[in-house]
Amino acid sequence: MSYTRHTRAVYSSVLVLSLAFGLLASSGVQAEFFGLSTGRLANIDVSAPQRSVELGVVSGELDGADYDTKGVRFNYTLRSDLQLYADVGQVSVGSTDEISLGGGAVFSLGKVFEFAKAAALKGSIHQTKMSEYLGDRDVTNCTGPLASPDGFGNLIFLEGPCSTTSTRGASRTTTVRAMSLEFLLSGNPLPGIGFQGHAASWYANVGLQTFSGVDLDTELGVGVGLVLPISQGEVYAGLDMIDKPLLGIGFRYYLQ
Repeated sequence: MSYTRHTRAVYSSVLVLSLAFGLLASSGVQAEFFGLSTGRLANIDVSAPQRSVELGVVSGELDGADYDTKGVRFNYTLRSDLQLYADVGQVSVGSTDEISLGGGAVFSLGKVFEFAKAAALKGSIHQTKMSEYLGDRDVTNCTGPLASPDGFGNLIFLEGPCSTTSTRGASRTTTVRAMSLEFLLSGNPLPGIGFQGHAASWYANVGLQTFSGVDLDTELGVGVGLVLPISQGEVYAGLDMIDKPLLGIGFRYYLQ
């Protein structure tokens, strides 16, 4: 009997992993660019207040330029296996500062698969604008051609006089969008890592993120992080690799 349960669990595990990575591959779409770090565990804590708000910072590199996001996220637990969230933030890429908007959902797999209480699927979409300075440039205009005798009675054609006009640089604004879908896992509290009697728990995420509007297409992302419960909510820190490393920290406050 135990062998049968074990076999079913193995088959179910393979099915969930295949489904998750199949969705990732088919969507062509993980930390989130233009949003905050994952910063959460896979199992939705239904004992916590239904609503929470968080502040966070993410710093790293995007498309060869310095990147950071300072944002606010509002979370709403719709039911015991589904949590929705919305983001607003200030994004800096190089010398550009813009506002970003986005949102997403976390779907816990615990109700679907008994063994997957610490696994979830998480999807999101975020959008911002980026400005590119095109730079000053010189335009040369020439008149002609002009006909001139060559001394042997033949006419030759020469390029007329030229003048150069300088044009001032202009800016071009592009809408940039990032869509992601990731597989999220989390584990038990870690002994020895905590604060005032609270132990931190770990999470790991893997997925694909696709971009439009920048010189990035589809990027594989992996990440790890810690979540530490405190009396008013949670603090978290995460490290993600999406083309380049991204480091994020945040504080989630439970609304009563």
